[in-house]
Amino acid sequence: MKSHIKIAVDAFPANTSLLHVADYSAEQVLCKTAAPLLCPPPSDASANAAALSCVYYDKRYVIQLRRGLAWTDGGAITAQHYVDALQAVAEDQRNRFRHLLSSVGQINAPTPDTIEILVENECSWIPLFLSFINASPYDVTDKARTAGPYSVVTRTTDAIVLRARDSLIEKDKEIYQELEFINYGARSDPRECIDDYLADRIQVTCDTAGHYPEMASLLKHPNCVVRDIPMGMFLTAGGRFEELSSELKQNIWRMVDRRRIVQRLETVPRAIYGFSDLYGPTRPVPNPTSDLYEPCSLTISYEDFYPNREIAEMLAAQFQSFGIRVSLVEHKFGVWAHDSHLRLDILRGPNGSAKTLYKSWISSHFLSSDIRQRAIRHYSLYLKTSDSHIVSLCERYLDSLVCESGLATPLITIPSISLVNSSIDPATLFSVGEAVRRIRTN
Repeated sequence: MKSHIKIAVDAFPANTSLLHVADYSAEQVLCKTAAPLLCPPPSDASANAAALSCVYYDKRYVIQLRRGLAWTDGGAITAQHYVDALQAVAEDQRNRFRHLLSSVGQINAPTPDTIEILVENECSWIPLFLSFINASPYDVTDKARTAGPYSVVTRTTDAIVLRARDSLIEKDKEIYQELEFINYGARSDPRECIDDYLADRIQVTCDTAGHYPEMASLLKHPNCVVRDIPMGMFLTAGGRFEELSSELKQNIWRMVDRRRIVQRLETVPRAIYGFSDLYGPTRPVPNPTSDLYEPCSLTISYEDFYPNREIAEMLAAQFQSFGIRVSLVEHKFGVWAHDSHLRLDILRGPNGSAKTLYKSWISSHFLSSDIRQRAIRHYSLYLKTSDSHIVSLCERYLDSLVCESGLATPLITIPSISLVNSSIDPATLFSVGEAVRRIRTN
């Protein structure tokens, strides 16, 4: 019985700390070393969460931890370790989750198994935000310490190997003892990953970086796993974003012909026009603009993996048809290109709600005060209401402001499609803080 499986990913973590990862692929690798505080809804993996309960009263959320939580080395985990994790996220200026903590006050650990989070009012979205943050316990004296079912035993530029805790191996014969993640992002041929799977050289393919023309046919494969992840490609603000004119910022979203991008990628992704489109059918929008603009130059940066270059080249051609000269800059994965006006970026939200995406956008220092004030009014209503009609109206208005700002121009969804060996339980393969298991056979 195989105890070691090979999993393809399109990139390795640029940062080795789970608290500071800034990309989906890094989370795929390091999530198996995590002991999450809360699990995002909807989830049947609540047993993996460290929190036994999370309740609000008297302007505070009180989180009660399960008893017996332990680090991989056997040491006891306390509430203070989770408090230290949340504070490390809040203090990291480049952490993509720090804005989600701006709505809370002091975070402390009054007892070894209790976390207290002070808030001005009952904020029903706080548990959602906490479940989305990489809040695994953090030891300030040993930052490499992990608490999940696996820990990193080998790391090279080509492979990262995780090994399960000895205690798990002893009591559960159905788990895979070693997970070997292999970096396919640097390989020139995106079809190589699928070829290796079909030859049984790997047991799981990349779920977001496959060759789109072939991904369309993979949907018919019996071992195809499609996950509903709210993730998309956006054209976001680069370091020189403020050099762009207000008119250009407001109209970037209307210059993009998303239908051509979708057609080029064999209709595997779906066109989007707002954050809310990641959670349901794309809403009808006006046709692309036909206006011409004052001659200007625009630089777009992108990371060096498929299909970024193809999308960037299509965007450049579309912008140039409006009289805008475009320069493209390719950079290595994990490197922030400060010298570009715009950059291709992948953004992901939690299941079920775009609340965190709107929150991060509103917190951007590039956002004009006028748009921010309008956004805050509707975002506050969006957070408070339970009326589905009001929620839809707020999302539509906020999406229009997102487009008007030019800070996060929506392009296409990033579908999660992978081939998974039939002996592997895909539900355990992708869940945070859970050991990967075999599918039981009678």
